[in-house]
Amino acid sequence: MPQITLEHTANLQPDRNWDTLLSQLHDQIAGLAGIDVDICKSRVLVPDTYRVGDGAQGKAFAHLTIRIFAGRSPAVKTELGRAGLALLKNHLGTAGDTLDIQLTVEILDIDREAYFQDRLTPTAT
Repeated sequence: MPQITLEHTANLQPDRNWDTLLSQLHDQIAGLAGIDVDICKSRVLVPDTYRVGDGAQGKAFAHLTIRIFAGRSPAVKTELGRAGLALLKNHLGTAGDTLDIQLTVEILDIDREAYFQDRLTPTAT
């Protein structure tokens, strides 16, 4: 159920193992929100066209959106947001030495009545 989207500028792409970050996010969300890690779904999106501020070279952004079922307390959401931001900062490491990077995290509620899911699994032959 958790839907995790990391969107970042292409100039953050080189030498980053985004799968490691997604794995850490899954573990963190599972632990902080009491969610089975097996139902976390995540993706990384890199837009072809973007602009940061005045468009000057050397600027970048990474925006993390975590969507979870409504009902979690504000304290849990705050903890998820702060932990997600810390993971982003840690993962980007020295990229801030050469780029002005804006990091943001957004925790959104999923309305249970408006979310539909099913699962298809391979059948044994």
